This record gives sequence, C-alpha cells and structure tokens, in this order.
Amino acid sequence: MIPKLFQIGPISFYSFGMMMGIAFIVGGMLLSKELGRKKLSADIGSTITLIALFGGLLGAKLFDLLENPDEFKSGIFHALFSPAGLTYYGGLIVAILLIYVYVKSKKLSFLRIADAAAPALIIAYGIGRIGCQLAGDGDYGIPTKLPWGMTYAKGTAKPTVELLEYFQRNPGEDSVYHYSEYRMIRVGQDEFGPITKFDESVHLHPAPLYELLYSILIFLFLWSKRKVWDSDVGKLFGVYLILQGLTRFLIEFIRLNPLYYSLSLSQWIGLAAIIVGGVLILRKKNVSADNSIHIQLLTKENCSLCDEMKLVLNAQREQLGFDYEVIKIHERDKWWDAYWDKVPVLMANGKLFAKYKITEEELRTRIGSLRNQSSAENVFVVPE
Repeated sequence: MIPKLFQIGPISFYSFGMMMGIAFIVGGMLLSKELGRKKLSADIGSTITLIALFGGLLGAKLFDLLENPDEFKSGIFHALFSPAGLTYYGGLIVAILLIYVYVKSKKLSFLRIADAAAPALIIAYGIGRIGCQLAGDGDYGIPTKLPWGMTYAKGTAKPTVELLEYFQRNPGEDSVYHYSEYRMIRVGQDEFGPITKFDESVHLHPAPLYELLYSILIFLFLWSKRKVWDSDVGKLFGVYLILQGLTRFLIEFIRLNPLYYSLSLSQWIGLAAIIVGGVLILRKKNVSADNSIHIQLLTKENCSLCDEMKLVLNAQREQLGFDYEVIKIHERDKWWDAYWDKVPVLMANGKLFAKYKITEEELRTRIGSLRNQSSAENVFVVPE
C-alpha cells in the first residue's frame, strides 16, 4: 500500500508549491557544494539556481501549452498561470539555455558546471514529483489492477477528463474499467471540478512515485561517481542525460500525454537526451586519448594576479581539455622557498609552466607545445 504521506488530500494543491520550493533549495545546496569542491566559486550556485527556477517554470509552462493547446479554452490567464500541467523537459531545456548564456558570460566551463549540477538536477526532479503526486495534477498513469494503484479523485486534474483520449485509443479497456458507465455517475464536487464514480473507484499507476524512486537511484549512482569521473569533464552530465532520458522514455508508456508518431513529446526529447549524453561521453573519450596535462596553480593570500590567472584558466580549460588544482602555498610547504615571490605560478606535470601572468593565447600555445612533445607518461590528476 502507498503510505498516507503521498495520498491526495485537501491541502494537496498547496503542497505542490511547497515541494517545488524544497526541490530548488536542495538542488541549490548540492550545486553550491559541488562547485566548491571543484574549486569554482560557490557564489555562482545561487545565481544559477535562480536562473533555473525562472527558466524551469517558464519552459515547463510553455512546453505544456505547446503539448496541450486545449488549455487555452479556459482562458489565457488560466492557461498561463495555472500551476497544473508543467512539462519537465520544457523547463530543463529553457533553464539549460539560460544557464549556458550566463556561464559563458562569466567565461566558465559550461560542462564542468553541468557535471556539478547533474546530481542536483535529478534529486530536485524527484522531490518535485512528490508535489505532482500530492496535487494529482495529471502526471499519474493509466489504470492498473496492481495493489499499489491509487485514486486521484481530489486531484487538480480529474482522471475522468484526463483519461478520455486513452479510452478512445483503447476501447477494449472501457469494459475492464467501466469508463463509459462510471464517468456519467457524479458523486461529488470540489474546487477543481466534478468528481465521478470513475475518479473515486478506478486505481491508476502512481507514476510520480515511480519517478521519485528512480530519481533517488540515479542520484545515488551519480553522487558515487562524481569524484571518480572528475577528469572526464562532461561525462557525469552525459550519463545523467542518458539515464534520465531512458527512464522518462519508459515511464511515458504508462503516462497520459498526446502522441506524435506513436511517441509522446517527452519520449522524443528523452531519445534526444540519450543521444546528446552519448555524444558527451564519446567526446570525452576522444579528449582523454590526447596527452593529458596536470596543471597546478600556486597562489597565496591577497593575490590579485592569482585571480586574473584563474580567469584565464577558466576561459580555456573546456576548449583545451585540461583541468587544474589551486594550491595556496605557505611557509611550511615545499613550494614556498622557490616560488613565494613569483606567484601566481603555473606548474604543468611537475615543471614550471608560467609565472606572474599569462594570456589566453600564450596558454593555448604552451599547452599545444606540451602535447606535441608527446607524452604517454603525463598523468592528469584532478584535485579533491
């Protein structure tokens, strides 16, 4: 049986907004934590979270209206501002585009930040699905005889209305679940519309809870691999796209969405996500086949030139396929005597690479020279 925590009740409509807020808070905290671990400014995590919130809600609503234009029949205001019917992939696509523009304006690596965001994205998605479950907003699935099936009579989107097209496409199911008969028997009314015997008695797949479960599993997997794959920039995000795309593709077979050439819009986008994720993983394999370079940036307290050096490195590392660790030197370490008066200093594979200052053009030239010198011996070490 489904725990009462997830049952639809009178306050379910308001719980939706609360769970969406929790999702963004948790996602933002995880993102900031990962950005800090990757030696990136955790401050940009809050900005990215706000962009994701705005872009996510905007894209989710726009894609839902694209998929369900009939919502305009209730009026433009209702269609635009109703909290029901938010399409996840629409929100993800618009949010990613806006974040990409922001990240590039800061001359940062988009894929590196996408890797940091991948675990946060999937767990925030799962938490958001709890809100969908509590609201009963139409994200539930088709009828089922399984013991954990649920009714959504008090939801914001009534099953009688939402399943009309399903029974039109599957007339044989009508006699099994008595849709034509039960939909004519009105048993109540709430602020979201009439409640029929079908709404009250026929059990449906609790699809949002399925999505919560797989979100937790994917999160645990990605979280366990985030350090292991640090050197393969883009791999964690690529795997996220593949796993999210695959699971969403499969779960859509029990969901209630319009079909385009036998698949829903979310399934087509899920397939595209799988392809993009595969390209990212293959791309990183090609990059790692190059001679790898381990770069260390030696800094010390109150060093403005060090901040300028970081900006140059951040602007070029994705394109040049390298990463670096920041080492703040002090009097008791091995770097102090040789380099305290020369910081910022760049070390490449244990040897002096640059000091004081370097331009983006000089960085490209010197890294190209290092790789041309050939070295299967070079070892790329990613900082913890």
